[in-house]
Order: sequence, then structure tokens, then C-alpha cells
Amino acid sequence: MTATVGDEPGVTSFGVANPPAYDGDHVLDSAVRIRWVNLSTGVTGMIDMPVRETAEQPCTCAPASIPVRTGAGRIVALATADGVAANVSSGLGTFTAP
Repeated sequence: MTATVGDEPGVTSFGVANPPAYDGDHVLDSAVRIRWVNLSTGVTGMIDMPVRETAEQPCTCAPASIPVRTGAGRIVALATADGVAANVSSGLGTFTAP
């Protein structure tokens, strides 16, 4: 997962850096659940980030990033697999959003 800040104040764009290979499965989509908290403000949130549309729209591309209004401050984000066919290692990251 990726987190990009700085394009707009208080907004973090979450994305997929390297989507897994399409395996021909009939699952409609795979997803990663991203939970985040702004340590400076206490604001929290969660999004489901699609990894790939599969059987109906196979591709080798990553989906567009999703902008989230996290607010400015120190952000902690946790990514976990949410759904079938997701081959994701859970991860935790911290960063500062302007």
C-alpha cells in the first residue's frame, strides 16, 4: 500500500504499489482494508482499497488512489487483507500530513 501526502492540505491518497498477478479467479475483487488515525487530532477512519477487478475486468494495473481527508498531523495507517483472493501482508506505517 502507498500513502501520498502534500497534493492538498489534510488529504492523504492511499493506493496500491504493486497489485498481485491476475490468477483467473472468479472473485469480483480483492481488497485491502486501511484503518488510519490522526494522532494530532484523534480523527479516525477506514477505507476498503480495491486491489484489482478480476474475472469481469482482468487487468495488470493498479487502481487509482483514493483521496481521504485525514487532516493535518501525524498519521498512523494499518493495512490488512479484507476479502478473498487478497494476497497481502499486513503492514503499519506512520507519516505526517501537511
